[in-house]
Amino acid sequence: MKKIVLLFASLSLLSAAVFAQSYEVYNELGSDIVRLVPRANAKVRFAGFYDEVYGRVSSSIYTAEARYRLGMDPVGEDHFNLTNVTSRLRANVWFRPASFMELVLGNDYYMAVPGSYMVVYDEYLDGGRYGKNGFGMSFIPVDFIQFGFSIPEQSGVTFKDDFNLKFNLGGNFNINNIANVGVSFLGAVGGNQTVGIYGNYIGSKDFYIGGGYTYDAKSLAVQTDYYDGNTSDHLIDVTGKFNFNVFRFGFDFEIGFQNEDRLYDKTPLYVGLLFELNPADNFLVKVDGYYKASNISDGHYNRTEIQVYPRVIVDLTSRDELGAGFEFTMVEEATVDNTYHNGFAIPVYWKHYFN
Repeated sequence: MKKIVLLFASLSLLSAAVFAQSYEVYNELGSDIVRLVPRANAKVRFAGFYDEVYGRVSSSIYTAEARYRLGMDPVGEDHFNLTNVTSRLRANVWFRPASFMELVLGNDYYMAVPGSYMVVYDEYLDGGRYGKNGFGMSFIPVDFIQFGFSIPEQSGVTFKDDFNLKFNLGGNFNINNIANVGVSFLGAVGGNQTVGIYGNYIGSKDFYIGGGYTYDAKSLAVQTDYYDGNTSDHLIDVTGKFNFNVFRFGFDFEIGFQNEDRLYDKTPLYVGLLFELNPADNFLVKVDGYYKASNISDGHYNRTEIQVYPRVIVDLTSRDELGAGFEFTMVEEATVDNTYHNGFAIPVYWKHYFN
């Protein structure tokens, strides 16, 4: 079913390009150069490389986009044996049959409550993103109200008496283009359910603040490359960004709580910080990082993760962008003796726009 949806979305993208009123196409080639994973007995190794092609076309009645990523990583200790090939296609098509309605089909699309966006994380919270894969519809009956639903892929279920339909709902109320208040529901009838309420202030170009509350979702503290923990019964999030001429500062904060005395992830904590310096239109210095703590026991966190990622982004021409940085990660796991694992990578990329 997923392959059929992706094929339909990809073919729609190609056919829609003929009648497009606007489009965007770019290619990004990049690599982490060398990488050390923060785990026991890890070794520094060549990180391989990736190439990503992105295309988007749109008109007054449709928007179609596709993103194809190809990765080539070394196998074992042979840094030049790049036979570990991975690929991923993400594509979706939006139709607007009426001014107040949109329909979408595909994967990795966005239907989200605006207040659930986190500045440093640079993504919507899972609890606030009510449309991502499968089929969705969005309605805007008046300028200040938007709501919608999506029906994701029904994997892992059977059409029996105990069949639980998976579906997601969301809505947002805009207050005079100054603030948003929205709610979301994700889950299945008779199954696990996630509920969120979020809001943000958008009345100033130099100041932004948002956040909200989520019931039964995974904390950002347990969503990492090196650890994937349990859900939290209650999550509270706050995020913000401040612009001071050429300087910009952002922050994220999240803390989770449980209804019962669980063994793991009882009070997960996530803090993210962002600093940007933009002295020229074609030059950006960006530093972001996070602190994640989870698996609390006896009043102490027994797993923490810290990451700092400074980088420089330069527009070489009006169509070419170059980025380079150094990503440092430290993981501490409390066992009999505290165990520290350090890791790093050197990400670089070149992005070329064709429009």
